[in-house]
Amino acid sequence: MIITNEDFAQNTLKHINYYRLSGYWKIFEEKIDSENHKYHNNTSIERIVNLYLFDKKFRLLILEAIESFEISFRTIWAYTLAIKNNDSHAYIDTKNFEKTDKHISHLSDIMKNYSISKEDFLVHYRTNYSSPIFPPIWSICESFSFGTLVNLYSNLKINLKKDISREFHLDDEVFESCLRNINVVRNICAHHGRLWNKKLTSCRMKIPKKPEKLYDLWEKSKNEDSKIYNTILILNYFSNIIDYKSKWIYELNKFLIKSIDNKIIYVTDLKMMGIKSLSELNKL
Repeated sequence: MIITNEDFAQNTLKHINYYRLSGYWKIFEEKIDSENHKYHNNTSIERIVNLYLFDKKFRLLILEAIESFEISFRTIWAYTLAIKNNDSHAYIDTKNFEKTDKHISHLSDIMKNYSISKEDFLVHYRTNYSSPIFPPIWSICESFSFGTLVNLYSNLKINLKKDISREFHLDDEVFESCLRNINVVRNICAHHGRLWNKKLTSCRMKIPKKPEKLYDLWEKSKNEDSKIYNTILILNYFSNIIDYKSKWIYELNKFLIKSIDNKIIYVTDLKMMGIKSLSELNKL
């Protein structure tokens, strides 16, 4: 690796853990034998740090879209259960869920978190109401982690799953696979993990057959479908459902163009994200 400024390299490794940064330089390594490797020509510490800083800003943009979707999904989940069952506490009733033992386990975690929550509206309910002992679905759902919400959706009766996924114009199985993918990506972002070239093989999304435009844009190749491109695609799709004036994809595209123009990243880096070209994003 080329290091022309030792002070810069030392300061970088002083503040960014070696093993965190190493995820960004592995793609530049060339194996010599079982124990040794060398870096590709012209690989510099500045190139590695640029990728790291690019990924940091990229994660923030991804989180912005996830936040909008999470709030929307949380709201629709709560109101669907309440309205379809005419029950403000439908989240407690096991008849709304496929596996009772799994639901009881989820419910136990929910109640435990509620009992110690410092959220003003939940403290208010605990202080002022004794019956029903637990808050209505539209307030307590705000204390659920996104992972809990995804698990609760996964265990819902099929009719309720379809009612919720219909709000996002997707088949329930496709929608559930999107939830799983977004949850993994959200956790990567929340823990400041490497995202830009991550292979999301454990949470591949099912191919959406409808709407037709989404299907046409979807990356279906087995070697490419686990890259972040499809997540960008589905987050943009949800963003436009939530707000038809959404500028999220425009802001993301502007960020990528600026990063390339300033030589922070290169077109080859986009391809590692599953983005074949910037013109591809303009179609979204």
